[in-house]
Amino acid sequence: MLLHAYGILKSFENWFDTQVTCLRHLGLRTTAASDTAQGVLLS
Repeated sequence: MLLHAYGILKSFENWFDTQVTCLRHLGLRTTAASDTAQGVLLS
């Protein structure tokens, strides 16, 4: 039972890491896109 709970915890941790990594990539992309847009608008 304890081992099963640990397995669930580890898989949730992996899923969470994946979500955070995806969000970070999206955030970087969004930031880059807005920076580019601002650069185009300002020039």
